[in-house]
Amino acid sequence: MNMFTPTDYAMMSRAILIADHGRAIATPNPFVGCVIVKGGRIIGEGFTRAGGRPHAEADALANCSESPEGATVYVTLEPCATHATSRGPACADLLVAAKVARVVSALHDPFEGVNGQGHARLREAGIALDTGLMAAEVKKQLKAFLARITTGRPYLTLKSPPALMERQR
Repeated sequence: MNMFTPTDYAMMSRAILIADHGRAIATPNPFVGCVIVKGGRIIGEGFTRAGGRPHAEADALANCSESPEGATVYVTLEPCATHATSRGPACADLLVAAKVARVVSALHDPFEGVNGQGHARLREAGIALDTGLMAAEVKKQLKAFLARITTGRPYLTLKSPPALMERQR
């Protein structure tokens, strides 16, 4: 049974597209996209900014054209759950405080500071949570981050001279 609607797919596709805006600037954080929808309309969008702050969820909430209370949030990676620091509160806490009704998250974040805690915090607050939408696409998009977090090594792509020579023919 597929629990996702065509709107869910469209909004997650948009979040994936928006995430790419942070590809070159979010390091060392993953580049994440977030779309907030209320009443069938997009009311906020955001992505992970330079140096990893603000995170996509905080950026999207700050850009909302109206109150996000009761809205659905589409985010490409599990919201962080680290305790508030000088760099800002945890994204899961921001979503709880905003009183959103539902969060659709493509991927579980394997980073030790998150690792299921963001999803757990949302569930504890009574926010509906659906995960796994377009996970394959997001895994491909975040392959370098996921490799670094899960293996402790950087993700590298190498081309050998014969492969380059084949392209010149």
